[in-house]
Amino acid sequence: MDASADDLLTRLATLRADLRQVDLREMVPERVGKKLLERFPDLSGLTDKVSGFEVFAHAAEGVLNAWGGMYTLFMQMLEWREHALSLIAALSKEIVKLSLETCELVFSSYFELAVKYAKLHILFGATISAEGRGKLIFAAYCRAQTLCRGCERGGEAAISRYLLDFEKPIPKLQDEL
Repeated sequence: MDASADDLLTRLATLRADLRQVDLREMVPERVGKKLLERFPDLSGLTDKVSGFEVFAHAAEGVLNAWGGMYTLFMQMLEWREHALSLIAALSKEIVKLSLETCELVFSSYFELAVKYAKLHILFGATISAEGRGKLIFAAYCRAQTLCRGCERGGEAAISRYLLDFEKPIPKLQDEL
């Protein structure tokens, strides 16, 4: 879990830096972006009646090629989260029965996992925020997927819930941990 958390943190930090540097106007015109975020996760409101839709539709294949790795990263984070939460919950029940003096490694590992979980999700929240633009790109990716491929990619609804849950990560982390 430790190595995979470090890998996810590194990849998420890289994604966040990439999102800050990319000029989205060529792929996602302003009105299209507003429409995508307006009713997220329902993306059906983005039709050819929206100003800039033609530009977006023309760039849809490029959106898929450029941001497919982000979709994969979010799926892997979602899977890691499920495993980490179940491990944290199991350890939380058992750790109270142990002595810190005799099980220092268990306590240390438990707290390291909780800290990595929090770090990962605080960075995730910053990445998907309006300034981080991750939510906008995810929405654009999903809409481009339906435009180009005619169907959704598996896991879209679960990732959308995940994004909505962690837009404000601190309250969510307080509930979970």
